[in-house]
Amino acid sequence: MQLTSYGSDGMQPPVDLIIEEQMMPMRDGVKLYTLIVRPANREKVPLVFLRSPYEGIKPVYQETCNWHYSAFKSGFGVVLQHCRGTARSEGKNLTYQQEEADGLDTLDALCALPYSNGEIYPNGGSYLSSVHLSYLKHAPKCIKGCVLAVQDDTRYRIAYRNGFLKIGLHGSWFAKMYNKKAEKNYTDDAFRMLPLSGFSKAVFGEDVPILDNLLMHPDENDPYWQTQEGGGNFVDALNRLDVPVLLFTSWFDIYTGGVIDMWNRMPAALKAKSALVITPYDHGYTGGKGKTAYPFARLDDVWKDCCQDWANFAAGKKDTPDFVEPGKVKYYSINEGKWITADRINEGKTEKIWFLNSNGSLGSTADTGEVSYLYNPFAPAPFKGGCCCNFGGSQEQDPPNSRYDIKSFISEPLEESFLMLGRSHVKLTIKSDCEDTCFYVRLSRVHNGIAYGLRDDILSICKKHPDYTPGTEAELDFMMDEIAIRFFPGDQIRLDVSSSAWPHYVPHTNCKGLFALQTQAKVAHNTIITGPSALILHTEA
Repeated sequence: MQLTSYGSDGMQPPVDLIIEEQMMPMRDGVKLYTLIVRPANREKVPLVFLRSPYEGIKPVYQETCNWHYSAFKSGFGVVLQHCRGTARSEGKNLTYQQEEADGLDTLDALCALPYSNGEIYPNGGSYLSSVHLSYLKHAPKCIKGCVLAVQDDTRYRIAYRNGFLKIGLHGSWFAKMYNKKAEKNYTDDAFRMLPLSGFSKAVFGEDVPILDNLLMHPDENDPYWQTQEGGGNFVDALNRLDVPVLLFTSWFDIYTGGVIDMWNRMPAALKAKSALVITPYDHGYTGGKGKTAYPFARLDDVWKDCCQDWANFAAGKKDTPDFVEPGKVKYYSINEGKWITADRINEGKTEKIWFLNSNGSLGSTADTGEVSYLYNPFAPAPFKGGCCCNFGGSQEQDPPNSRYDIKSFISEPLEESFLMLGRSHVKLTIKSDCEDTCFYVRLSRVHNGIAYGLRDDILSICKKHPDYTPGTEAELDFMMDEIAIRFFPGDQIRLDVSSSAWPHYVPHTNCKGLFALQTQAKVAHNTIITGPSALILHTEA
């Protein structure tokens, strides 16, 4: 089949293309639908390689041709493969488990094509990035450069935060993606069932070991997370490469902290030829329609055709990429309307401390008091937006103290502007009438009377104090992921404290022990001791 690409706006000079469809056999005989598009005027081409579980049954030939116009114009072909068990591919989708073998088999097949020049450039965002991370530990010689966006390489962080299952990220996503073509008994409320270990049988009608086992291992130090089933083959997979790697995340992505950590762990030699870009958006990191209108922030405006520009750089077609500097992070400073280039995201040099006071204020001085509330795990507190740990990004929050189980602490209007840079901390001194319970914190910026969620964290008492005695005081230290955002005079800082965050984290039952095996839940009476409890921000002028 032959088609012509005119670019996404239909205004560029046309490129004539050859389109080929294959049912590509894998090592176990399962065949995967693979669409290959290449310029008609090239005998041998390098290939941009994408694998996706999100495609539809209906072919999208012209859309694919126009979307990848810049690749064809640069002399590249494009490969789009449907992941196993999705769309037009055969087999059963098991999420993550089959991607390494399928990816390696496909690389071999692509390199053997008569029109391939043997150079492959993996590209993808979110799960479309994971499919490549699955095999990159092998450092295939055909890989000459990568663009990997909005995906963490550490499975634990995808599924959990401090032992709490992220139902607003991995939980709900897995329920929809597993055996994608089958019918399921699912709504998000299914994650309220007790014991949660019965989830697979109830929702899928069968045991699902890759989920059932995951629920049994909420500790990040558990050896399970080093196994292939636990994603151990993904961790540091990039670090075995010797080719330019471009990473993307955004300040309100679901993987912000993880992608920044991937950059920080990258060996110096690899980092010197790679780059990390952090936009101000959410999981839709490019800033398309419907996104917050940050000035000079959309990738189409500041670095059009960024993925192909990076591929051209990696292929040696140009000495330096546009917009970014190899070896550096380029991040957008929210409310400043500018991009900053740095070696890494450092902490702001000045600590600003606000104490939680019993009258609901955040102040420069501390009082001595207590703030108590009842936490009912059968009616968890709802919060809007997942900030940077679950889906939903930054959203307008409900009014302060919107429920009996949400306690809001708010500063006076700021007198001076400052840049919040890096990670932030919350130190709570607490007590509870249960052997175990949890506390959740959410930081918001209040602008013109409206609060916008920025960062959050969650901890159980037993995570830090395994032998906690009910009624005694204990300290919990919350660490929130990096951000760069400017506060202005008149803005306020708001910190909400609760013991749940629906639909983002699985509700704590207030019972001690492995959460997935709990058969009952009970009410907790939880207390914040306001004297020593504080919010610490790292700032610059």
